Amino acid sequence: MSSTSKLPYVPLESNKTDIRLLTVLPSISSEATIQCSLENASLDSLDGDQPYRALSYVWGDPKVTIPIMVSGVQMNVTTNLAAALRHVRAIGYIDKPWWIDAICINQDDIAEKGHQVHIMGDIYRNADEVLAWLG
Repeated sequence: MSSTSKLPYVPLESNKTDIRLLTVLPSISSEATIQCSLENASLDSLDGDQPYRALSYVWGDPKVTIPIMVSGVQMNVTTNLAAALRHVRAIGYIDKPWWIDAICINQDDIAEKGHQVHIMGDIYRNADEVLAWLG
């Protein structure tokens, strides 16, 4: 997974249950570039006030990518993730934010990746729904 420009990730507090959530923005065209926004949140404060979904998927070939826009910055994601995002946008599953590992975890920050993997069970357990996307 690579990005054309570095996403301006707001650091997560590693001693807490901070995560990032991705909001997929609507589009009138199914072929339009996927537009999203990314915000920090805390599992400790996520209850009925801010429900979210989690996406479990097969990453696919990291060398075959499609650009999407995240908080105004172009990011390349695998074709399988782009297909999943197009699908959730098309069926209207954009009413809640998403936790998606490839985007919500700063893949260039090894310490953050380690901490997020450590709390991944909590992330999936606290999600309102988990979508498994096989492609």
